[in-house]
Amino acid sequence: KNMRYNICWRFHSIILSIINHIPFITFSSTPKVETLLQDNDIKELGYQFSEISLGLDYLKTNKNLIIKKLTKIYKQNNVLAKQFYKNLNYLH
Repeated sequence: KNMRYNICWRFHSIILSIINHIPFITFSSTPKVETLLQDNDIKELGYQFSEISLGLDYLKTNKNLIIKKLTKIYKQNNVLAKQFYKNLNYLH
């Protein structure tokens, strides 16, 4: 929660960054990460490892924009999760 920026490699580090609204970039290109970035319209946060300087520059330059996007993503997904769990029908 106290990080100013995150450089993420694993899927769950990205999830924790979103939950805590911490600006991040990722060098992971696994299908889960690619889908997460695409589904949430944040593909600009994904970089090849050879592009680390570009990613760091983007992160520093766009910190506030990234925070706004992550806050919006968290709120939208939190609402969707609450709706999903309220509408579950458990079979007995």
